[in-house]
Amino acid sequence: MIKLVHINNTDSNGSRFNGMGMKERISEHGFDSHLVVLEKVIDSENSSKLVKLPLFKFFRKGFMFIEKKLSIQSILFPFSFMLPFNKYFRKADIVHYHLIHNHFFSLFSLPLLTRLKKSVWTLHDPWALTGHCIHPFDCIKWKTGCHKCPFLGTNIPMKKDRTKLMWNIKKFVYGHSKLNLIVASNFMAEMVRHSPLLRQFNLKVIPFGLDLNVFRSRPNYDIRKSLGIDENSIVVAFRASSSEFKGLEYIKNCFLNLASLRKVVLLAFDECGILNDLKEKYDVIEAGWVENEEELVKLYNVADFFLMPSRQEAFGMMAIEAMACGKPVIVFDGTALPEVIDRAEEGCGGIVVPQGDQKLFNDAVKSLIENDIKRKELGEKGLQMAQKYYNENRYVYEHATYYRSLLRENTNNCYKKGF
Repeated sequence: MIKLVHINNTDSNGSRFNGMGMKERISEHGFDSHLVVLEKVIDSENSSKLVKLPLFKFFRKGFMFIEKKLSIQSILFPFSFMLPFNKYFRKADIVHYHLIHNHFFSLFSLPLLTRLKKSVWTLHDPWALTGHCIHPFDCIKWKTGCHKCPFLGTNIPMKKDRTKLMWNIKKFVYGHSKLNLIVASNFMAEMVRHSPLLRQFNLKVIPFGLDLNVFRSRPNYDIRKSLGIDENSIVVAFRASSSEFKGLEYIKNCFLNLASLRKVVLLAFDECGILNDLKEKYDVIEAGWVENEEELVKLYNVADFFLMPSRQEAFGMMAIEAMACGKPVIVFDGTALPEVIDRAEEGCGGIVVPQGDQKLFNDAVKSLIENDIKRKELGEKGLQMAQKYYNENRYVYEHATYYRSLLRENTNNCYKKGF
């Protein structure tokens, strides 16, 4: 069996794309997979903690405080330098890095780590390309060397403008590293190809996948009844997030001004208590952050359609979750979401609206509330796309194929060098 190790900050959130959920299926392709994390939440043998030292959390908070004061990111944390001593890392044939900018990894460890082991890094957002931010909006300074940042307050924030320093540190680190990159969308691939920091590396596009035996369209009458939803109501689902990237303000503005003869129920995932201004006009169901996939799928099936007006998005997992349940999705352009919901072969599994156009967004929402046939047609197209492009089996197969190609490349290089 080929030994594969995933590196991430946690094993819980994002288990479908951080390697945690890959264990069983990738074993069918001859890989023994394990996840090494800083914060172990799930009681599973498939993941283990990188750091088991006493007072670890105290030291981590100290490094976080110092980095915040100095306006630097992922530089001082020593924990990634412990990886060469980790038994799973030492036995690994391939090491796959995921979210490493969540307060545990030092960029300066990358040259060492990527020379010790064949290394893959999935870029879940553009942070690796920028001087500090997770999403650069319309700023293009990441292409030339960040400086005089117009978005210092955006996630991950800086008190002082050290963006040029961070950009140059990344340039130095990557220049001494041996990386192979994966992104989930062509949108992200184009950013990498235009990045002076990362465009020299091998790049593979692998869209995320779902277990379609779980994420599927199901009868919803009993679920609606248990939630007190009238069968004639239109249920609109969305992510209620205060994140500056997720576009909740457009959803709020839409429903505060919506005029429709049909009764509308709002189903909100993620944060609770931030939709009080809508509760006088609508029945609002706040589901919170739902970890259990079966419960999540039930809620998707309660909905008639899903809203995802993200201002920035490197892929959009919730969009494919909704489509897999047969629900059309409304998105903004200028992100990865249009390519996720719109494939030329199948058509579009929703509606794409120009970025930030409140009127056209409102019109799109109203059209799906009032047009049952349109909702059904778009939902069926989205379901076809999910089954064809976002199947977990395909997702795992493409990873396994990519891993093997990298190992063959390594073998060929050794052969040429006479080893």
